[in-house]
Amino acid sequence: MIRNIRWRAIWEAFVSVVTVATCLYVVVTAETQRVRAVQSGRVPVGTVLTPGSRVAFDGSDLTVLIGMSSTCHYCEESLPAFRELTSTLAHRAESVRTVALTLEPAERLSAYLATNNLGHIQAVSVGSSEPLAMIAARTPQVVAVDKHGKVLASWSGKITDQQMVTWIGHLPTASRYR
Repeated sequence: MIRNIRWRAIWEAFVSVVTVATCLYVVVTAETQRVRAVQSGRVPVGTVLTPGSRVAFDGSDLTVLIGMSSTCHYCEESLPAFRELTSTLAHRAESVRTVALTLEPAERLSAYLATNNLGHIQAVSVGSSEPLAMIAARTPQVVAVDKHGKVLASWSGKITDQQMVTWIGHLPTASRYR
């Protein structure tokens, strides 16, 4: 009887240790993947962004943030995709706001957007210490957020118009993010 009680205690301790180790592994693995995604420049889906002083998310059902620069050659190569984005989103039933975030003066990016038939995109200059600077610093980058700042979709790097069509197709409709 004493022997069975002793083995049972050892077994319960073993099971507890394995359970705790498994939980730690899952937490550490998830955090490592999140950190790698952020370090690679991609904003992970599900992240809740803090709006900056010049950008609010609550005014629209969907806000699309485009990190770009007038001197970025990948941004220039992605211009057809940005045109596809704004054209497609203009036909959606819900309210959509498109904002180009930049570290350069907003006036320079506004002129660049107007020259490239994207003048309807609002250009906003963010400081390097502002919450949305991580999007403006990695160009090009496209991030869709709901009215609460939750990231619904994210793309980092040069994007073709066909890739943009696919990316837009992954965006939820208004009924899914209200």
